[in-house]
Amino acid sequence: ADLPQRLANAQVFVLSTRWEGMPLALVEAMAAGCACIGTDVVGVREVIEHGITGLLVPPDDAAALADAMLTLRQNPALAQQLGCAARERALSTYGREHMRQRYRALFDSMSEGLSIHEIIFDPPGHAVDYRIVEVNPAFETITQLSRQQVIGKTIREIFPDIDADWIAKNAAVAATGEYFR
Repeated sequence: ADLPQRLANAQVFVLSTRWEGMPLALVEAMAAGCACIGTDVVGVREVIEHGITGLLVPPDDAAALADAMLTLRQNPALAQQLGCAARERALSTYGREHMRQRYRALFDSMSEGLSIHEIIFDPPGHAVDYRIVEVNPAFETITQLSRQQVIGKTIREIFPDIDADWIAKNAAVAATGEYFR
């Protein structure tokens, strides 16, 4: 729980690894303003721009890693410069608003008609309806219903004759992630 505070108190962050998918720990350290050193491997090299937002060293090269750490220790101005640039990059590239925009673009580009629903439960906890909170353009094309016609409305308002069993089955899909047949 206190990781952000610990990172904020650290001046340097080191990620020595042979492979990373998306190095979230590195991005968190960058967002905290740490000067970052990482091994020049897939995943890390896509996040650190050598000499701009951090330092990259060859993998499995302890001497190069030690030299990079010593460089930042002996040059606090460079460490501060890299930390500031790292923070700016992390927030602009991986910040909440940027990621929201990227997810929105992905949602809008999908060819499947998708809608995001809020499930409405009765007091005993059974799903009784859905409220549509968002749709993508393919949804509008496939259903011939515009966003204005459906956003904020319940499925029962849009389709008054909908089968209650369908609502229950789709609530189970939302709860478990498993499709029904």
